[in-house]
Amino acid sequence: MLVLSFTIPALTIENHREIITSLQENSTKVTYSNNGYMERDFVDDVKTANAPVNWNKILEYCYYSISTILICRMLFMMFRIQIQLRKHVVSEDDAIIFVNKKSTVKNCSFFNQIIVDSSLQPEEKNLVIKHEHIHIKQLHAVDKLLINLVATILWFNPIIYFWRNAIDDNHEFLADRETSKVTDKKKYAFLLLNLAISSKKTAINTFSKLPLKNRIMMMYKEPNVKFQKLVYVAVIPVLLICCMAFVDRKEIVVEKTLAVNQNQSIAAQKQNVYDINYLAGYMMLNPYVKSALKEVEPVLIIDAGHVGKMVLQLH
Repeated sequence: MLVLSFTIPALTIENHREIITSLQENSTKVTYSNNGYMERDFVDDVKTANAPVNWNKILEYCYYSISTILICRMLFMMFRIQIQLRKHVVSEDDAIIFVNKKSTVKNCSFFNQIIVDSSLQPEEKNLVIKHEHIHIKQLHAVDKLLINLVATILWFNPIIYFWRNAIDDNHEFLADRETSKVTDKKKYAFLLLNLAISSKKTAINTFSKLPLKNRIMMMYKEPNVKFQKLVYVAVIPVLLICCMAFVDRKEIVVEKTLAVNQNQSIAAQKQNVYDINYLAGYMMLNPYVKSALKEVEPVLIIDAGHVGKMVLQLH
């Protein structure tokens, strides 16, 4: 589910749509002048304003900073566990490490290592080893590593912490069920009560973790196969709804333009400038009457003697 929650928003559905457009000729623009020049000073009235605070950048930096701190904390906890094991180790037997009473890391599994309190009775040691062996066999350490990495990314979402606690409880339910199949349930439940400790380690699977009431109830509860199948079937419409709601949709519009004559296109974009004598007694304002208007070519002259000024003169 964690993998799907990141995969679904990353999916993209593309919808291609074609639009056919025709190139329209631009209307001819006509400029009239009195055969003179116009000069205007350029005054910059825009005042330099202080740059606004970019809160998005600040929030982004805070997010990355907290994520980095959480990742460093997780790595530090794993490094601390290794220090505790080296400091309080009594003996090692293959992947099983026996530690003394002073060790804060005991009766748990750390990846493929099983840490057991050496002061326990032989029968209790065997139960602890069987329990932790289930965690290793079912790769629960990978689940814990994944959920803790996700928690460093979604640290602002409170749901991820409930999800992490649910995964821890589910690991214990699975290990208890498999262990109770090969041993007496009463003895195993009594051992859980004796070793009941509250642990907040982020990278280990502890043998006993509060609350124990749910663990003992689940151990004596027979699984309902039909109900489990119904739950798996109910997941399908939930996944479909999530896909419809969170999949990224992208619409790609392909615009096809009809081919036109290049000369017509250039002629359509041409701007004509006509010279008008406003002092004349009579004339017709018609750009197609040659006697009234004379087409001229505009020339832009920049006067270096006037700083910040621009002169437009028509010849």
